Amino acid sequence: MRSIDSAYENNKQQIEDEMFKLALDGIAEGRMDYSKDPILPYVVQTINKTVEKFSNVSAEEQDRMVSINQEQMDGIRASDARARDEFIKSEPKIEGSLKNNDIVAKILEKWGH
Repeated sequence: MRSIDSAYENNKQQIEDEMFKLALDGIAEGRMDYSKDPILPYVVQTINKTVEKFSNVSAEEQDRMVSINQEQMDGIRASDARARDEFIKSEPKIEGSLKNNDIVAKILEKWGH
């Protein structure tokens, strides 16, 4: 976005003049669209630069970008274990007469212990 902001600042008068002319054309035609938007070329240029940057990333760089370190892996494992334990120990939501059933009541008494 900074490159688009920069392009606007560097070409402000030209862009605003073109936008004004486009607005007048749109009013005269009874419709407006973005086909001749003076900012659009800068947006497309920024997108293309970003795509090019990622298109030229080597396989090793890609692996490094998406890999996680041991500390992150340990955090994921600990979080997963907490979520698993919480799920296993949580009493299931049983309502109505089923919860009053003797067998179900005995099972729920021992749940999570």
